[in-house]
Amino acid sequence: MKYIKASKSPTLNEIKFNDGDKNLSLKFLSIEYSNYIEFVKWIKSKNEKIELTVFPSDNYMNHKLQEIYGFKYR
Repeated sequence: MKYIKASKSPTLNEIKFNDGDKNLSLKFLSIEYSNYIEFVKWIKSKNEKIELTVFPSDNYMNHKLQEIYGFKYR
């Protein structure tokens, strides 16, 4: 799952997943910042193997996720 914050654009989330032999992607507007952390905790509780990515890597969200999951949260 990727958190994407680009200047002058709305914040997006992208989820890449496999459906059988197909690689699929779903993009949607990100939820409010404080709720995003709760969303990440919920989705990780469903599947610990989910990889998290923040773009750009120096975004504040990267720091917040590191506080929760450590430097190797990806």
